[in-house]
Amino acid sequence: MAALVAVVSLGLPAVSATPAAAAPGCAPLQSGASAAAQAAVEVACRYVGQQYAWGGGHAQGVPGPSQGMIDRTDPASYADPELWSFDCIGLVRWAWYKATGRDLITERTTQATFAAPGYAHTKFLKSQGSGVLLPGDIMYFGREGFGPTHVALYLGNGKMVEAPQSGAKIQVNDISARWDRYQGAFRPHADVTPMVWSWDCRGGFHKTWGQPNLRQDSNTSSRINFTNGISVKVRVLCQRVGERATLDGMVNNVWIVPAGLPQLGQQPLRTGSGRAQGCAVVR
Repeated sequence: MAALVAVVSLGLPAVSATPAAAAPGCAPLQSGASAAAQAAVEVACRYVGQQYAWGGGHAQGVPGPSQGMIDRTDPASYADPELWSFDCIGLVRWAWYKATGRDLITERTTQATFAAPGYAHTKFLKSQGSGVLLPGDIMYFGREGFGPTHVALYLGNGKMVEAPQSGAKIQVNDISARWDRYQGAFRPHADVTPMVWSWDCRGGFHKTWGQPNLRQDSNTSSRINFTNGISVKVRVLCQRVGERATLDGMVNNVWIVPAGLPQLGQQPLRTGSGRAQGCAVVR
């Protein structure tokens, strides 16, 4: 991410929505997992019941719920651009990112993360069975003889939370339903580092409708990277003064995103009409 990104949301006024509580039955179901692993499970469980969105969870290379994409090989995905959610690895990536403050998974495919995790871990093979697994372990599934095509988080007691496929919702399932395709699991070695802006209940989700346009610096005369989005959802910590922006007859606020939030705090946004002070808009 650039040092400073101006986010222009053009469309209807923002509508506030609070994060969902964890679904009943979705929680760490065994003892022995690390604090970070338990936190990762708790994060993933907040999204049970939301629709799967192919490609969701990786917008602009950043982890977090995002607009889905169309998988040209799957007609069931054609409505995914209307959703704001996760695909299978997007959910796992976000859960561990929120638990540790580190993007352990990064923006890579399920196959790539299985071949080279890129973080300190313990690996478990299918031959070891499910008895060695603990909540938060990252389970991989795929056809025998082929690489994995699906990933889920283990909950314990034979249960997992997963984002299955287009047309389905994020849900809790028995691992026995996929055991014939189970290929192994990884247990990340990472300490829990809760992010202040999500764990102390400050801020909230705000969703606007329209076309999200992102600038790569704080100068409002700089080039806009136009996208074809339908919806934009951000988490707003605070907004002292918002600069109003108008484009194609639509008016909304300009917020800014200083790098390293929330540590940097308030940063100035220079515009053509002077300075506006804003802070902490986090995807």
